[in-house]
Amino acid sequence: MDFSKAEAGKLKLAEEPYNLKKLVLEAIKIMNIQALIKGLDIHFHIDENIPPLLMFDANRLRQILLNLLGNAIKFTETGFVECKVTKLENSDTKSVKLRISIRDTGIGIAKESQEKIFDSFTQEDFSTTRRFGGTGLGLAICKQLLALMKSDLHLKSELNQGSEFYFDISLRIPEVDPQLKPTESQKNDLQLSGNHSNEMDGNSKILVVEDNPVNLGLMRNFIKRIFPEVKILEAQNGEEAIQVFLEESPSLILMDIQMPVMNGYDATKEIRKLPNGKNIPIIAVTAGIIAGEKEKCFQLGMDDYISKPVHKETLKQTLLKWL
Repeated sequence: MDFSKAEAGKLKLAEEPYNLKKLVLEAIKIMNIQALIKGLDIHFHIDENIPPLLMFDANRLRQILLNLLGNAIKFTETGFVECKVTKLENSDTKSVKLRISIRDTGIGIAKESQEKIFDSFTQEDFSTTRRFGGTGLGLAICKQLLALMKSDLHLKSELNQGSEFYFDISLRIPEVDPQLKPTESQKNDLQLSGNHSNEMDGNSKILVVEDNPVNLGLMRNFIKRIFPEVKILEAQNGEEAIQVFLEESPSLILMDIQMPVMNGYDATKEIRKLPNGKNIPIIAVTAGIIAGEKEKCFQLGMDDYISKPVHKETLKQTLLKWL
């Protein structure tokens, strides 16, 4: 078990070049369904001045992020969870110092409990454990792993005002031999990190499936303002969506649920049966007035969920998450 290994000093880090932005987005995608089921948004901000590739143990850092995001979601009933990665000023040419924080709008932690919250199995109080479940070994493991990375986990919190867990970490910038060509994976990582968050190449296509012309126009305008270069495809029902998907191979689908001819549920099921339809992100866009609609979207293979009326910032965060 990781915790027993860490306590015994037997756990070793395996540092390799990896794209930090990619890792953060991977962690957010993993936790996103849990957040959506509770009606929470996951916001994120990643400093654009962070180098494309850094040296770190991706599996261990991902484990830390998943633990912190999971706890934030668990102890938050309304509002949002935010993941933020900031480059600190005391970086140099060989390494970069970062602050990674997970903030929530949850129940918070009383001052007298903040020191012991990092102890193994310690919970805020019995009523909290009964209501939300405990943090288990999660925070203790995070502390142990961060100690191996020469970092430490800190907490800012007030009862009923939410919490912020954060740590500062120094990561080396990998030395690149100019005679060595980057692998395709590294090229993709460089491209991912080098792009500004609101830029999208002209090859990207977003299919908007919506039968209401007013809503369709609103979505079209939002997308154009967020990603001016993206190609917008349109369909007014599920059957049209399948046809456009087969002809255009879009990068992402925004799928209304209640539509004539074929609804969004059936269209999603049919698209998922197609060879190139298994992995495309499909985002439900719905008023959510029918009980159990959100859960049904996930059961039928949709990846995310946006409530109507659609707000530009919510749409932007969702598109950045999946494209």
